[in-house]
Amino acid sequence: MSWVAQDERLYILRWYASDEITNEEMASDLGMGLAEFYEACTEVGLRPRVDPEIYIPTPAEIERAAAEIRIGWDAETVEARLRPAVGGIFNEEEVT
Repeated sequence: MSWVAQDERLYILRWYASDEITNEEMASDLGMGLAEFYEACTEVGLRPRVDPEIYIPTPAEIERAAAEIRIGWDAETVEARLRPAVGGIFNEEEVT
C-alpha cells in the first residue's frame, strides 16, 4: 500500500509533465517539502524531474521582444518580411 494519498497521486500525475509549474510549487501545493515531494514522485512510479536551469520566456515576453525588433525595421525590411515565400510547395507562377 502506498503512503501517497490518491488525490496527491492524481495531482502529481496531472502536473508532472507540465512546464507551467515548478517542483517547488507542486511540493507546496501538496503541503510537502521538496525531499518528500521527490519521494512521492518515486512512490508514484516517476523519477523526480529536474527543473531546467535555463530561462524560458513566456509567450507574452516573446511577443514584446518581437515587437521591439520590428520597431527598428525600415520599410524595405518590412516589405521583405511580409512578402510570401517563393518556392517550396508552390510554383512561382502560382504565387503571382
